Amino acid sequence: MIRRALATTLLLASSLLHLPALADEAEGITTTLGLGYNMFDSDRNLENTPGYNIGIGYRFANPWAIEFSYLNADTETGNGSADVDVDHIRLDGLYHLETINDITPFFSFGMGNADFATNTANNGESLLSAGVGAKYWFKEKTALRSDFKLFRTSESSDIDSAFIISLHHNFSDSGPAYVAAPAPAAPLDSDNDGVNDDMDACPRTPANVSVDSRGCAIDNDGDKVP
Repeated sequence: MIRRALATTLLLASSLLHLPALADEAEGITTTLGLGYNMFDSDRNLENTPGYNIGIGYRFANPWAIEFSYLNADTETGNGSADVDVDHIRLDGLYHLETINDITPFFSFGMGNADFATNTANNGESLLSAGVGAKYWFKEKTALRSDFKLFRTSESSDIDSAFIISLHHNFSDSGPAYVAAPAPAAPLDSDNDGVNDDMDACPRTPANVSVDSRGCAIDNDGDKVP
């Protein structure tokens, strides 16, 4: 199932060039600090475990960003015979979609190195990653970010995964990191009679003339002259 998920993620990433170039987050340096849960391929014989992820990157003035990330997880073999320290160092690319209701979806993919270290051995492997995620902008330049990532190393066909929740901050000084929805336009009352144009049956009422609920001048004596 994880292999199928990786194939789907890569297919989605390959379609990014056909998407519109929509970028709402401002250009600037970004940081992320998060906690996650790491799930290892059953062939690795490692226990799934929590971990942490930190990153520093740069958001360009377009849908793209780059990010240098470090992931750490302390786990053990399935039979508990050895502790294993897992470290990922990656350079990721992110492609962002349109921000809707303060939520910015994105795709990510990258490469780096994975290190699996025990007390007696240190196994380093090249790493490829692909994933999807979203940023929820609860402040102008700060977002709650979620990532689901898949990892494949060069020394095996094993595919690991991680779900990460992070605090993401954009240090741009050029404006808000998201585009707020425009305020609704105030209703028009062209003749200033107190009745909005869309409800005004008499849109050209002279100034200082009393009008009824339809916006028409009141004829109190019935002589057809207001």
